[in-house]
Amino acid sequence: MSLFVEILTQVTLPIISLVAMGWILQPRLKLDVGSLNRLQVYVVMPAFLVHFLSTGNQPLSVVWPVVYFGVVQFLILIPLGWLLVLMFRMRRSLGPMMGLGTAYANVGFFGIPVTQLAFGPDYLIYQSVLTALMAILVCTVGVWLLAPSGGSKLGKLRNAFETPLIPSVILGLALRGLEVEMPVVISQPLQFLGSIFTPLALYTLGAQVAAARAVKIELGPQTLMLVL
Repeated sequence: MSLFVEILTQVTLPIISLVAMGWILQPRLKLDVGSLNRLQVYVVMPAFLVHFLSTGNQPLSVVWPVVYFGVVQFLILIPLGWLLVLMFRMRRSLGPMMGLGTAYANVGFFGIPVTQLAFGPDYLIYQSVLTALMAILVCTVGVWLLAPSGGSKLGKLRNAFETPLIPSVILGLALRGLEVEMPVVISQPLQFLGSIFTPLALYTLGAQVAAARAVKIELGPQTLMLVL
């Protein structure tokens, strides 16, 4: 019982409170959610990843099981989503889309804050590597599955590296592996920026929910497939 109360008060309620704050304040503040997301992707999250990956205590050897798990997860879930399209006798062209939709998870904006609140910063290396791997696999396997026959797959593949997410993970792990300590004039600003990632990500999630238009959910084969 004490463990349940601890999880409820130290993990679940803080997450709900931050999301609820964004949802409640958005109608009054009317913040540009797109700008908040870009701030997260291009500034806050890269600083967060570089700082915590380069200063963590977990050995780099823990990275490889995460990589294996991510690849195996994709190899299982993508065919599973494709198979459900065939089972429900839907258009075959929906196979790649449903396969990727089944495999993709929001391990960045939501998974990293949950990991930090539940397990502390030392375990962020797992979620950070999985986030980068998810982006790489979506922009490689996803491009291969969804790119039109006449499109440039190589050109679209570069999209994976157009955002600082993957380079940030690589840089943070490289600094850790080489045991390079950044000067304070660099590490301190990165730490300050990275420290706002979790509250800003959850607040933005609530604001995004509040700003979204009401959508009528129809219980069809696609909805059932995603639930499964």
